[in-house]
Amino acid sequence: MKQLLRFDKPAKELYIGVANEIEENMRPGGLYDNATDHASKLMENIARVAGILHVINKNSGDITYETLDTAIHTCIFYSKEYMRVFDSTPQHVIDAMILNDWLTANVRSQNIRYISKRYTRQYAPSSIRKPGRFKDALEHLECNGSIKLLVDEKRTCFIDTMPQIFT
Repeated sequence: MKQLLRFDKPAKELYIGVANEIEENMRPGGLYDNATDHASKLMENIARVAGILHVINKNSGDITYETLDTAIHTCIFYSKEYMRVFDSTPQHVIDAMILNDWLTANVRSQNIRYISKRYTRQYAPSSIRKPGRFKDALEHLECNGSIKLLVDEKRTCFIDTMPQIFT
Protein backbone atom coordinates (compact mmCIF):
# COMPACT_ATOMS: atom_id res chain seq x y z
CA MET A 1 0.00 0.00 0.00
CA LYS A 2 1.34 3.42 -0.95
CA GLN A 3 2.02 5.88 1.82
CA LEU A 4 1.27 9.55 1.24
CA LEU A 5 4.16 11.73 2.38
CA ARG A 6 3.77 15.38 3.34
CA PHE A 7 6.13 18.10 4.47
CA ASP A 8 5.90 19.47 8.00
CA LYS A 9 5.24 23.22 8.35
CA PRO A 10 8.91 24.39 8.41
CA ALA A 11 9.68 22.11 5.45
CA LYS A 12 6.70 23.53 3.49
CA GLU A 13 8.01 27.06 4.04
CA LEU A 14 11.51 26.02 2.93
CA TYR A 15 10.06 24.28 -0.14
CA ILE A 16 8.12 27.38 -1.17
CA GLY A 17 11.16 29.63 -0.62
CA VAL A 18 13.44 27.46 -2.74
CA ALA A 19 10.78 27.07 -5.44
CA ASN A 20 10.46 30.87 -5.66
CA GLU A 21 14.24 31.25 -5.85
CA ILE A 22 14.47 28.72 -8.70
CA GLU A 23 11.61 30.49 -10.49
CA GLU A 24 13.48 33.81 -10.17
CA ASN A 25 16.58 32.19 -11.66
CA MET A 26 14.61 31.11 -14.73
CA ARG A 27 14.16 34.74 -15.81
CA PRO A 28 16.47 36.36 -18.37
CA GLY A 29 19.94 36.71 -16.92
CA GLY A 30 19.28 34.13 -14.22
CA LEU A 31 21.19 30.95 -13.54
CA TYR A 32 18.58 28.85 -15.35
CA ASP A 33 17.89 31.32 -18.16
CA ASN A 34 19.07 28.81 -20.79
CA ALA A 35 17.84 25.72 -18.97
CA THR A 36 14.24 26.41 -17.99
CA ASP A 37 13.21 22.84 -18.84
CA HIS A 38 15.76 21.56 -16.32
CA ALA A 39 14.80 24.13 -13.67
CA SER A 40 11.07 23.52 -14.04
CA LYS A 41 11.57 19.90 -12.89
CA LEU A 42 14.07 20.66 -10.14
CA MET A 43 11.59 21.15 -7.28
CA GLU A 44 9.75 17.97 -8.24
CA ASN A 45 13.07 16.10 -8.12
CA ILE A 46 13.94 17.68 -4.77
CA ALA A 47 10.60 16.53 -3.33
CA ARG A 48 11.17 13.00 -4.62
CA VAL A 49 14.69 12.83 -3.17
CA ALA A 50 13.32 14.11 0.15
CA GLY A 51 10.71 11.35 0.09
CA ILE A 52 13.33 8.72 -0.69
CA LEU A 53 15.58 9.96 2.15
CA HIS A 54 12.59 9.98 4.51
CA VAL A 55 11.71 6.35 3.70
CA ILE A 56 15.32 5.05 3.61
CA ASN A 57 16.01 6.57 7.02
CA LYS A 58 12.82 4.89 8.34
CA ASN A 59 11.42 8.21 9.54
CA SER A 60 7.78 8.39 10.54
CA GLY A 61 5.33 11.23 10.12
CA ASP A 62 5.88 14.15 7.78
CA ILE A 63 9.10 14.96 5.92
CA THR A 64 11.12 17.29 8.14
CA TYR A 65 12.95 20.51 7.38
CA GLU A 66 16.29 18.73 7.85
CA THR A 67 15.45 15.95 5.39
CA LEU A 68 14.22 18.46 2.79
CA ASP A 69 17.32 20.60 3.34
CA THR A 70 19.54 17.58 2.66
CA ALA A 71 17.57 16.82 -0.51
CA ILE A 72 17.88 20.44 -1.63
CA HIS A 73 21.66 20.49 -1.14
CA THR A 74 22.04 17.17 -2.94
CA CYS A 75 19.87 18.16 -5.91
CA ILE A 76 21.33 21.65 -6.23
CA PHE A 77 24.82 20.13 -6.30
CA TYR A 78 23.84 17.88 -9.20
CA SER A 79 21.93 20.71 -10.87
CA LYS A 80 25.10 22.80 -10.87
CA GLU A 81 26.98 19.87 -12.36
CA TYR A 82 24.33 19.55 -15.06
CA MET A 83 24.61 23.29 -15.82
CA ARG A 84 28.40 23.09 -15.92
CA VAL A 85 28.37 20.21 -18.39
CA PHE A 86 25.34 20.97 -20.56
CA ASP A 87 24.51 24.69 -20.38
CA SER A 88 26.09 26.97 -22.91
CA THR A 89 25.47 30.68 -23.01
CA PRO A 90 24.55 31.85 -26.53
CA GLN A 91 27.27 33.77 -28.40
CA HIS A 92 25.15 36.92 -28.74
CA VAL A 93 24.71 37.07 -24.95
CA ILE A 94 28.47 36.74 -24.41
CA ASP A 95 29.09 39.41 -27.06
CA ALA A 96 26.49 41.68 -25.45
CA MET A 97 28.25 41.36 -22.08
CA ILE A 98 31.60 42.19 -23.72
CA LEU A 99 30.10 45.20 -25.50
CA ASN A 100 28.29 46.42 -22.39
CA ASP A 101 31.51 46.17 -20.36
CA TRP A 102 33.35 48.14 -23.08
CA LEU A 103 30.62 50.82 -23.10
CA THR A 104 30.83 51.10 -19.33
CA ALA A 105 34.62 51.34 -19.25
CA ASN A 106 35.01 53.70 -22.21
CA VAL A 107 31.82 55.71 -22.48
CA ARG A 108 29.60 55.67 -19.38
CA SER A 109 32.58 56.08 -17.04
CA GLN A 110 33.36 59.36 -18.82
CA ASN A 111 29.74 60.45 -18.41
CA ILE A 112 29.16 60.30 -22.17
CA ARG A 113 25.59 59.41 -22.94
CA TYR A 114 25.51 59.25 -26.76
CA ILE A 115 28.07 57.62 -29.03
CA SER A 116 27.85 56.83 -32.71
CA LYS A 117 27.18 53.24 -33.65
CA ARG A 118 29.92 53.46 -36.29
CA TYR A 119 32.54 54.66 -33.78
CA THR A 120 31.49 51.95 -31.33
CA ARG A 121 31.84 49.21 -33.92
CA GLN A 122 35.22 50.60 -34.97
CA TYR A 123 36.71 50.73 -31.46
CA ALA A 124 34.85 48.00 -29.57
CA PRO A 125 36.76 44.77 -28.83
CA SER A 126 37.75 43.08 -32.08
CA SER A 127 35.98 39.83 -31.20
CA ILE A 128 32.58 41.48 -31.66
CA ARG A 129 33.24 43.79 -34.62
CA LYS A 130 31.93 41.40 -37.26
CA PRO A 131 28.63 42.77 -38.59
CA GLY A 132 26.39 39.91 -37.46
CA ARG A 133 27.89 39.58 -34.00
CA PHE A 134 27.91 43.34 -33.40
CA LYS A 135 24.29 43.68 -34.55
CA ASP A 136 23.13 40.77 -32.39
CA ALA A 137 24.95 42.14 -29.34
CA LEU A 138 23.37 45.57 -29.86
CA GLU A 139 19.92 44.04 -30.23
CA HIS A 140 20.34 42.05 -27.05
CA LEU A 141 21.46 45.12 -25.10
CA GLU A 142 18.56 47.14 -26.48
CA CYS A 143 16.05 44.41 -25.63
CA ASN A 144 17.19 44.26 -22.01
CA GLY A 145 17.18 48.07 -21.69
CA SER A 146 20.93 48.64 -21.36
CA ILE A 147 21.06 50.86 -24.47
CA LYS A 148 18.70 52.52 -26.94
CA LEU A 149 19.44 53.01 -30.63
CA LEU A 150 18.55 56.42 -32.06
CA VAL A 151 18.73 57.83 -35.60
CA ASP A 152 19.09 61.59 -36.19
CA GLU A 153 17.83 63.65 -39.14
CA LYS A 154 21.03 62.89 -41.09
CA ARG A 155 20.31 59.14 -40.65
CA THR A 156 23.31 58.73 -38.35
CA CYS A 157 22.75 55.99 -35.80
CA PHE A 158 23.66 56.72 -32.17
CA ILE A 159 23.71 54.56 -29.07
CA ASP A 160 22.12 56.02 -25.95
CA THR A 161 24.28 54.40 -23.27
CA MET A 162 22.05 55.64 -20.44
CA PRO A 163 18.45 55.18 -21.67
CA GLN A 164 17.11 54.98 -18.13
CA ILE A 165 17.88 58.70 -17.65
CA PHE A 166 15.09 60.88 -18.97
CA THR A 167 15.90 64.25 -20.53
